[in-house]
Amino acid sequence: MTYDVAIIRPVDHAYKYAQWHEDIAICYLCTALKRKGFEYRVYDFALEQKFCLEKREHDYREITSSGAKCVVWVLDKHPTNNPYYGLQSVSEMASAVGHICHFSVYGNTQIDPFGFFELDEIDSVVVGEESAFISLLENLDVEPSERLTEGVLFRGQTFSKQAPLKRTSLNELGHAERYFLHEAKAGRPLVAAIQASRGCYAKCSFCFIRAKEAMHGGYGWQSRRPDDVVQEIAEIIEKYGVFDFAFVDPQLIGPGKTGKEWVHSLACQILSLNEPKIRFSIYARANDIDEENIRLLKAAGLYAVFIGVESFSQSMLNRLKKGMTVERNLRAIRLLMDNNIMLRMGFISFDAHTTMLEVLENCSGLKKVMGWKPHLITQPVFFNTVLVPLADTPKGQEYSSAGLIKKNAEQEPNWREVDAKNMALMDRLNRGQGATIIREPKVRLLNEFTRILSSELVQRSTSIENAVSDHLLGIDFPGNADHELLESKKIREWFAGLSEFAISQLVLSAEQIESVHSAEDSLLDQLVSDMRDELERYDRRVFRKKVPTWSDAQLELVD
Repeated sequence: MTYDVAIIRPVDHAYKYAQWHEDIAICYLCTALKRKGFEYRVYDFALEQKFCLEKREHDYREITSSGAKCVVWVLDKHPTNNPYYGLQSVSEMASAVGHICHFSVYGNTQIDPFGFFELDEIDSVVVGEESAFISLLENLDVEPSERLTEGVLFRGQTFSKQAPLKRTSLNELGHAERYFLHEAKAGRPLVAAIQASRGCYAKCSFCFIRAKEAMHGGYGWQSRRPDDVVQEIAEIIEKYGVFDFAFVDPQLIGPGKTGKEWVHSLACQILSLNEPKIRFSIYARANDIDEENIRLLKAAGLYAVFIGVESFSQSMLNRLKKGMTVERNLRAIRLLMDNNIMLRMGFISFDAHTTMLEVLENCSGLKKVMGWKPHLITQPVFFNTVLVPLADTPKGQEYSSAGLIKKNAEQEPNWREVDAKNMALMDRLNRGQGATIIREPKVRLLNEFTRILSSELVQRSTSIENAVSDHLLGIDFPGNADHELLESKKIREWFAGLSEFAISQLVLSAEQIESVHSAEDSLLDQLVSDMRDELERYDRRVFRKKVPTWSDAQLELVD
């Protein structure tokens, strides 16, 4: 097999997503490549479950024999993720087969783009959209010193301020080219990613879109035609038999009357397909969640909404320039719950300036929400979020100038073991991130407690999800046949009560920390010990056994 471009979606977390979706950035990149006549091959290490180096090395050797003139790594769609883990694949490939051709990165690269050149193997960074990558390919034969491709940064070139980059019109680009959905015909449960718009009209000071604005001279909400979106949905249903969709737009609903009319048209046209099995999730702001929008979208198949609630403290919302009120957040959540729609909540419990009063205001809001339908809130790891703003955002610049960030090397990593050399590289690739210095001692103590609580929950939920993923993919392991983690009723019960459990622990700890004269490590140790005991009791009430964590010596459930 020969082709011009190898496209790699690296593995950058420990989750196994048997039911996840293709990377929409890769899909549209494939659309642009196909239109221009370039041959390509996609290696999606996440969807292909290539979590071990041996499997990836096989693909690196295949790329070597393909004659590809460029290998491009497409970064995770979540720009807050440190790119270090995803970019390990670049060094892996260079070590396995050599620096065989032009190595580039694409996707969410607008945050600290020159940081990527800390990896010696990277030749270019594409900060523009699809047309920029096409220009890169068309100019690879030009002498490196003479390359001036708009939207592409090359190693060794002196940076000069570029004119605002041109945005790609989704209406002109065409439908996303699918590279993995064919697996659904073979029985793989998959979700189809759909992008109906790009950009956002809001001005949150911490959002990655602020960096895109700097590159493009603005990155407001731009939509596709609703009829074109629905045509793509119909084609996916007919060709692949997939009825589950994820709208991956940063903000599906546009501003004002125009945005409302657009989303009403979209919902009505989805309904016109007369396909009752259609289900979809969206991202939206709380101010766009009203009765009419939700009524129409639910009738069309809406089952889950991600809202960046961020806080139930008005002073924190103001500090983040969220353009939102606590009351509006609560109304949106109540409306979703009244309509039995699942809520995926973005939340910022702590920033550098958080006070205990703000913590208690957040606890009050979370307790109110837990009094409604807490089982509709998906994994409650949201409460652990500490604002560590991205470098090229207004909030990131503020924190940097005020000295409110310390490096990863100065703290213990939460996710996995890394040696000192890799930690140093991680710091250089961290997009200005690290650890936020929280000024108030009691808040620092509570933040550390919530970090540990969140870690315990994530480890357990990952164990369950990985077991389910292996089962769905037909991967056997000892005890799989009667493994209690695979009983769907128990899984639903465990997850349904998780948010309420987590928030009760957060509230209890906040109240205890607030009641003491000063924050002491001994109090933290006691709170963590009590929490772990309660969490094990929670596990046993559902599964009759403790759910394994990564620190457990064995993957089997222990008695």
